[in-house]
Amino acid sequence: MGQTGLIICCITAQSSCIAILNKGKEMATRMGIEVKAVSVQPIKQEALRRANDMKTLDTLSKQSGVEISIIYSDNPLLALAEYAEENLPIHIFTGKQADKSSFVMKLAEVCKLPVSMVAGETVFTVTN
Repeated sequence: MGQTGLIICCITAQSSCIAILNKGKEMATRMGIEVKAVSVQPIKQEALRRANDMKTLDTLSKQSGVEISIIYSDNPLLALAEYAEENLPIHIFTGKQADKSSFVMKLAEVCKLPVSMVAGETVFTVTN
């Protein structure tokens, strides 16, 4: 019997996020726990862009076999923190920030959880 817990994968509507989903699923499978994904989308967005993003997220869900929840918010950090509080994960996966922002560090601090950044096959983990 597996452990109790959940792995959350925070993704955007980009096909490269399959790597995040695969890494999260790999850890969840090893631990015998559930994996879910969440994508924070802006509240207002041009219709064609929204439709394309939803298609990409649907494709990612089908390719990975991971259920994706969509949250509409203009404050991704707050939205993810609230999602984590509601779902009680033990670990969060996200993409590596290209702009060297402190988003991942803030996410780990706010959620008080380890956050792993996935960049291709490389994974960096930040702990609080």
